[in-house]
Amino acid sequence: MHLLTEGADERSIILETGQTKYHHVYNPRTCIQRSSCTCSISTKDSYMAAEQIRLEFLFTAVQEALDNQTGQKTSQKCKSLVEDLHDQKMEEIRGKIRKYFQVDESVSVVLAPSGTDAEMIVTLLAVVKNELIRQEERRGAAPAGGGFLEGDIMAETNERTK
Repeated sequence: MHLLTEGADERSIILETGQTKYHHVYNPRTCIQRSSCTCSISTKDSYMAAEQIRLEFLFTAVQEALDNQTGQKTSQKCKSLVEDLHDQKMEEIRGKIRKYFQVDESVSVVLAPSGTDAEMIVTLLAVVKNELIRQEERRGAAPAGGGFLEGDIMAETNERTK
């Protein structure tokens, strides 16, 4: 279960009881599902699907290591086979989400490891967008403050300045 808790905070660390802070266990269980991603309990089917993908990544990494040792390159790309497999799996997930919500390929799907991370991405994008807008706003603000205008019309009187 080390892979599931690597880099996690105190909510996800296994305590002496074998459970997390929220009394969650990482072994697949048949029980009530909670909506929190911090406390979601894997079903046997989801656990086996994740295990299959983990083994696929492991096999690909071993294959790539062997190819590198023997001097054979299975891919002419700059990316490794593992990176290619990762991109493929992420796109499969995005495709399933698009299909579920009945949207086309033009819709971007962003995958985040947690709800907090998803909120932070949106907040960061809002700050970046705001900064871009603010740059446009500031362009004429300093000269206007000194009585110099960039445009041809004064705002208060609608008179032409030039």
